[in-house]
Amino acid sequence: MNIGQNIANARKKNNMSQEDLANLLEVSRQSISLWETDQTIPTLDKLETLCKVLNVSADTIIGRESFPIVSNETLQELSNKKRKREKYRDIIAFVLACISLITYRLFPLGLFTTLISFILALTIIKKENIFAPYSMAISLVFFVASIIMY
Repeated sequence: MNIGQNIANARKKNNMSQEDLANLLEVSRQSISLWETDQTIPTLDKLETLCKVLNVSADTIIGRESFPIVSNETLQELSNKKRKREKYRDIIAFVLACISLITYRLFPLGLFTTLISFILALTIIKKENIFAPYSMAISLVFFVASIIMY
């Protein structure tokens, strides 16, 4: 199989016309046709964009491996699982910050627990999660308060 056939097969697998693909790559439809008939080949920057748009590797386009068998449903399931994990991580960070607030008032270990939740919030905020800034703010306030109080 040659590069042109690989591009055509990947395009058809994604239910795209040559015109659709050309619009996404910002080239003419004739360029796509020339690629698919092996009269020309895409430049490296267009190849990179082509691979992203068609969700295939460059190796697949140049014929080094077969097309990956990944359905849109599988990709959607993986995306949903990732979002679910991130949501739980956000909630855990927020809950731990709230627990540090409670332990700050109830136990002499308040300084220790607020320090732990502060460090946890710092690590979670690097992943840019939703509740991380809130848990970070709560932890920071109570960490400073516990230092001042003791």
